[in-house]
Amino acid sequence: MKITRLFDLLPNYKEVNPNQPIALACKRQGKWIHYSIDDYIEQVNYVSAGLLSLGVKKDDKIAIISSNRQEYNILDMGIMQIGAFAAAASLVLMQEANVPGALWISILIAIVCGIVFSVLLGVSAIHLRADQTIAGTAMNVLA
Repeated sequence: MKITRLFDLLPNYKEVNPNQPIALACKRQGKWIHYSIDDYIEQVNYVSAGLLSLGVKKDDKIAIISSNRQEYNILDMGIMQIGAFAAAASLVLMQEANVPGALWISILIAIVCGIVFSVLLGVSAIHLRADQTIAGTAMNVLA
């Protein structure tokens, strides 16, 4: 399988490592939770279908405010899969430092980052004639 977009990694992973039982794992309340590649792909597809049913379309911008969780990976892949753009703000460092107003600071950071990356995507798509899906994926990786 040829990988041309970031979310192509999941089917490629399944093709290359079909017998690997764990593709994604997290620890919740001291217990490890494992996701197989099939579970991971299924969850990503559910996110994509849910967003599409809500009216999200290609080139829409979505802010993700999250701590460090495996659901972030699932959500990010699902957003990219439909061609939308994800801007993320992580609360982990501010929560650990007990920063007052960490949620509002994260929201402000997400808004600013969303604006900056939207402008970059617009410039790359309009002036440089770049493919929007590939340029958006590259910017998600940079973010």
